[in-house]
Parts: sequence; C-alpha cells; structure tokens
Amino acid sequence: MTPDGCAREPVSEPEAIPERLTLGTDMPALIWRATGDGRPRPAVVTLHGGGQSKTVVGPATVKRVVSAGVTLVAVDMYLHGDHVDEAASSLDVSYATMLEIVVHTAQELQRVVADLKKDPAIKPNSIAVRGESLGAYAALTALGLGVPFCLGLSVAGAADYETTLTHALRASRASDEEISRERARLRERIREFDPLLRVEQIAPRPVMMIHGIADEEVPIDAHRALYAALAPHYTAAPENCVFVTHAGGHATPDAIDAAGWNWLLKRVGDTWSD
Repeated sequence: MTPDGCAREPVSEPEAIPERLTLGTDMPALIWRATGDGRPRPAVVTLHGGGQSKTVVGPATVKRVVSAGVTLVAVDMYLHGDHVDEAASSLDVSYATMLEIVVHTAQELQRVVADLKKDPAIKPNSIAVRGESLGAYAALTALGLGVPFCLGLSVAGAADYETTLTHALRASRASDEEISRERARLRERIREFDPLLRVEQIAPRPVMMIHGIADEEVPIDAHRALYAALAPHYTAAPENCVFVTHAGGHATPDAIDAAGWNWLLKRVGDTWSD
C-alpha cells in the first residue's frame, strides 16, 4: 500500500564521507556540508521514497548540491533505514500505517529543523525540503503542519489523502464497501494533517510539484488538487507555485529531476544571499 520511491542513482555511499548523527528526537541523518567563505550556508533536507533509506542519495546528487554551496541533509523516514522504535512491531502493512509513517516523519521534521537552525554552519532561515514519492507526502505534510522550511519540492507526491487511500484500495481489489468503510474510519485522522486542508500554512513559500501523467502508483489528481488549492494564494507571485508534468509514470526522467533540483537550489541560494 506504500508508494515506492524511484532511485535514479546507485544505493551506495558517496565519495565524500558524510557526518552521521541523529537529529530531532530519533531521526538518523547523513550530512554533507558545503564549504566556502565561512559564512553559514543554506541547506536542503531530502526525504527518500518508500522502502528506501537515507543511503539512497548518490554521489551525483551530493556533488550537485554541495557544489552549489548548499549543505545536504538526508534523513531516514519513520520505519525506514535506522528509524524504528518499539511501536514499529505492532504496525501492520496497511494504508493507515503509511499515513503513520508520513505524519510521524513530518512531525519529527519540526524538531530536525530546530536542530539545524542551531547549527552555526547553516543559515537558519534558508532550510528547504525535497521529497520523492512517500518522502514527498511527508515533505508536503510538514509544510502544511507549519514546519519552517523556506520552500519545498515534491516529486511524485500527493495531498488529498482520501483520494490516495481510495486509489490504493482499488489497486488492492478492495470492494466499494470496504473502500467506503476505510475512508470513514480514517477520515478524521487524515483531516489532522492532510496538506490539502492546510494550504494557508504552506503559502506563500515557494513550492514546486513534479508528476508523471502516467503514474499508476500515486494518482496525479491528488497532487494537482493541492496545486489548484494553492494557486489562488500565489496570484501576486505565480512563479512561486509551479506544477510540472512529464509523459512518464512514477519514475521521474533525469532531465525533469535535474530541473527540479536546479529550481530548488537556485531558490534556496537566493534566500541565502538575501
């Protein structure tokens, strides 16, 4: 039921040796620091896809980010990599568990950002977030919960969690009755953190969303719904709310992924130079 992320690079340690530490309460992280003139640098927190971990970040990504003068922070989402706890053993494989992964990760990011803001080598108001697939769900949820990222990039993610719930249940051949029952059971929980219901918390921060029109894993309509809800809040600065589509499926073509990174790094760099 969990949307899988799509790695475009080998799952291996980059040539640069990252710092390994725990941020927030219990979020394992790898940090590759940008070097420069000694001033605090901007940072990007990146969230992997479902079934992956922070080690999915490859050397090309590290080089792209660090060479732009930006520090890269890769974290393990809840129930992924080294980010597990005693409660994990009691959770089943279900959409409700996927939602728990998303909201637990998003809430923990509040404390992660607080830690990064205290880091003397990071500019406090220049911390962005990028998520892919399940990680994009968490990134958007964090923005909606008011986690103080300066901007965000969602790749193959979504809001409108009742729609994604229905999509996942239909893919598992659940009956209409089962779908209706599960939507009713989870509706109040979803309303606590669905970004679609929290657009005022996201705007006016710059946001880019990328999605394949043939994505069968994460429905594009659930991503577009967030864009449609956000757009009226960006009429004075439409360049700060961008929705990019491509002809593919859940995997993002390299050129589109690079365009997303370029947008993110330029924007977070602009916040650093302010």
